[in-house]
Amino acid sequence: MHRIAFIAILAGAAAGCATSGGGRGQMREYRIDEAIPLGPEASADVSIKAGPFELVRVLVRNAPTEKDVLEDTRKTDRSHPKPTIVARSTAEETAMVTLASILEDEHGEPLMTCSGRRAQELVGGVTDDWNTCFLEAIRTADWPRVKYFHAIVTFRVREEAAQAPQ
Repeated sequence: MHRIAFIAILAGAAAGCATSGGGRGQMREYRIDEAIPLGPEASADVSIKAGPFELVRVLVRNAPTEKDVLEDTRKTDRSHPKPTIVARSTAEETAMVTLASILEDEHGEPLMTCSGRRAQELVGGVTDDWNTCFLEAIRTADWPRVKYFHAIVTFRVREEAAQAPQ
């Protein structure tokens, strides 16, 4: 069920920016879809912009430690890392943010997918962060294979708010 919803998110959003009608005027949509290399510290500072929005950091909280991996001798333990996305807004109004993330191996194969989160608010002029997973798990033995944090972030804001100076 979650995988179908995730595919719908990926297929349904346009790359870059799109507009749609709404009850309070036109809505503008900005999208970031990037696979970001993760080092051993499980975080990366970035500057990926889409209109008045910027992805500034990705990190994985509660990542398995080297000791956790070594102690998983049966290779059946599960860990619950929390992929986290940090974004900044220079828009004047609050945007609704839809988040998804995939922890991928060096070939881009998914090891953990997080997409079931409802839209979050990003207040204009603020930097905020969100965990993209709550109950999802990864085999602890697979953690060393994680090489990329694939962030898929969609920002929706009223069109006139998107015109804020940058």
